[in-house]
Amino acid sequence: MKVTFVWGLGGVGKSHISLREAIKSASGERVLMMTLDPSDRLFHLAGVEPTAGVTRVTVHQHHFDMKKLNPSKLLEALDGSKSASPTLKAFYEKMASGLQESYRDWE
Repeated sequence: MKVTFVWGLGGVGKSHISLREAIKSASGERVLMMTLDPSDRLFHLAGVEPTAGVTRVTVHQHHFDMKKLNPSKLLEALDGSKSASPTLKAFYEKMASGLQESYRDWE
């Protein structure tokens, strides 16, 4: 199993790089691309609408799966049975809002 993280500032090409890597990897192995991005940009670049659960994607005869994760739920799952703290949830909401504003300004 190979795990790759793509992280960086807004507008630097993370979505394009992630999609390219998924397509390259899909030619030889099963691929599940997961995103924490509050926007659906990655899905739209792949030409699909996000669904609840896993979305099957085909690009140039390469098949892979995509899944949008809920960051608050992910944090709770990583921390066992504890709920994410209100402070952490507020921080994420503020960060996500800022990312969306930055993206809108960039478009």
